Amino acid sequence: MYNKKILFIISNPSQFKNFFRNKLHSTYKECEISFLIYPYSFSSNKYLAKDVKQWIKSIKKKTLIKKIWYLDRYSYLDIKININANLKLLKIIKGIEKENFDILFVPPCSHYWEKIIIKYFNKKKIIGYLLSPPSGLDLFNSLNDFYESIKKKRLIFKTGKFVVKSDNNYLHQINTNSKNIKKNYLSLSFIYEKILIRINLIFNFIILPIYLNCFSFKTNNFYDKLNFNFFEVNKIVCFHPLLFNLLKKSYPKKKIYFTKLFIKNLNTGPTVQKDWIFLCNDTYYKSLDSFYKILTNLKKINKINKIFIKKHPTWESKNLDRNFYNKLNKLNIKYQILNKTKNIEYEKYYGIISEPSSVFLESIIYNSNINIIGISKNYQTTSGAISQFYKQIRYICWEPRIKNLIVFFNKKNLNVDRYLNFKAKDLNL
Repeated sequence: MYNKKILFIISNPSQFKNFFRNKLHSTYKECEISFLIYPYSFSSNKYLAKDVKQWIKSIKKKTLIKKIWYLDRYSYLDIKININANLKLLKIIKGIEKENFDILFVPPCSHYWEKIIIKYFNKKKIIGYLLSPPSGLDLFNSLNDFYESIKKKRLIFKTGKFVVKSDNNYLHQINTNSKNIKKNYLSLSFIYEKILIRINLIFNFIILPIYLNCFSFKTNNFYDKLNFNFFEVNKIVCFHPLLFNLLKKSYPKKKIYFTKLFIKNLNTGPTVQKDWIFLCNDTYYKSLDSFYKILTNLKKINKINKIFIKKHPTWESKNLDRNFYNKLNKLNIKYQILNKTKNIEYEKYYGIISEPSSVFLESIIYNSNINIIGISKNYQTTSGAISQFYKQIRYICWEPRIKNLIVFFNKKNLNVDRYLNFKAKDLNL
């Protein structure tokens, strides 16, 4: 008999799948769980859509998941797509209503439909969940600028604003869901586009809320720009102390809870093969050059047998070229390319190599003994604030010269508290 009925609202299914894998039900024992999923990146990545649906199908077969609803993609530039997406949303809301859920878990609200659902079901217990830093952190070159912006409720860029880049213009349009149009403010196409946007905004933010009798749902332009809006939730749950600290500074009046996933660490230290995994965001040459140097040094001190390579599941980039594979062959290191949309089983790896990324949080949660080598920064995709945030994690080797690596691998206690400036007494439990 289930004690609670839980609905997870999922706006980034790739991240959600990678984070929880098959551990969701062990974390929320004796609960009946359902999903509401937005198809983020599905249209540009059919393999991701397939993998997410296969993953959900597999856990549903184990009776872990009862109900699954898939939203349709909405668009401010296409009235038909937008109306059809909202008609689907209305049907789903009615279906959710029939299920009579006890708790709704919601991510940071960045979509209008999330705010509508929260307002419509405001008599339910609404709990926010945070799996990684908000994407708004990508705007800042300094973590101090981010926190000062939070404090003053306006964007502050004392060290300049960071602008993310892709490998080329075509991929950038896909990654940012933008159009490469030369703006001519007097052109008919520009005026038509602005009219379409205005019509769809009116439908999404006025007509639909009035129809559902939840017109008073709140928007907060500042927190919406950061994709970090938790104002309508009762409390917030996170799974890593760094996120706990971030939330406490950003929402000092909210109840913030830190909880650990119930995961048995399968990495038994010396018995694990010296297999590494490289998480590759794009083909930026400086990051790849750093990667080659790291492999060379690991090879010299006999700390690597094989390297597994996995590209980012949702950020599109150019294919790794022949030069990349030639360098790996020259180093005489076995390698294997992984499916970029599949989950990473961190328990199987001796270590990971990556630019600053949420994989650092996931890997430590799943394998407290994993070795982590960080590539300090990717000037195309890594803001200064993101880099500073992840450098708070202890025992990541950021300067992987041979001398530093020897010290790094000789540390006595691998299974230690890897979190900076966090004490158990700070937990708001």
